[in-house]
Amino acid sequence: MAKDQIPLRRSQPVRAATPSPRTAEPHPGAVGSRLVTPARPPEAHSAPASSAPPEPANVLPATVAPQPEAVVITRSDPKVHSAPASSAPPEPTNVFPAIVDPQPEALVITCSDPRFHAAFRQFVEGALGLRPGKYVSFTVAGGGGVLARPDTLPKEFKFMRDRIELFRGQFHSLKRLIVVNHEDCAYYKELSRKAAWLQRPIHAHLPRDDMQSVAQVFARSLSHLGMALEMYYAQFVASDRAGIVIDRVETGRE
Repeated sequence: MAKDQIPLRRSQPVRAATPSPRTAEPHPGAVGSRLVTPARPPEAHSAPASSAPPEPANVLPATVAPQPEAVVITRSDPKVHSAPASSAPPEPTNVFPAIVDPQPEALVITCSDPRFHAAFRQFVEGALGLRPGKYVSFTVAGGGGVLARPDTLPKEFKFMRDRIELFRGQFHSLKRLIVVNHEDCAYYKELSRKAAWLQRPIHAHLPRDDMQSVAQVFARSLSHLGMALEMYYAQFVASDRAGIVIDRVETGRE
């Protein structure tokens, strides 16, 4: 070996570094021998942009292959369509009681003057004892006085006679014809313009005096109805006309 040559040492095999006996720091995402991915915020879990859109919340079921049997036409009133189709209709508020199967026993003829309406009703239902359903109310201007002049006022007389016969034919239970006249009647004031046709002068209580004529005409033209005639007269009891008295008029033909 030359003196200037450096002797070579036998190379030793290279070994891997042995870990230090000190416990190694765990990886932040490691659990045991597994690697745990840290949880992402909720928005990170949203569906990919390519996924289908969510189902809308206002989708209602459809009838597949319908086979309708009828066409129903309804109003387009929104108030009608606001309630569900299956709900019952609201109870009406304008329903009033009806008299079922009435059996009236009297036909009551009175004047249409509103000053006497309350008194007439109280008289018929109180003094005469005819409760609702037990009488037919026939209200007409002039009351029964229209029956007093069949010759001078034939059209008006015919109107009254036809209605009385109609009621009698409709209600076979009718047995009484009640006529109530009153003082200061506008119908008689209208007759004053036709005084030339009348057989007596017009005065305040002519409606009472006419009842004798009404009884005669009834006996002659309406007795076939088989009804008993009753006559009454209403008049004010004070100058303020706030009270009314009703008395029976005797004609000798009842």
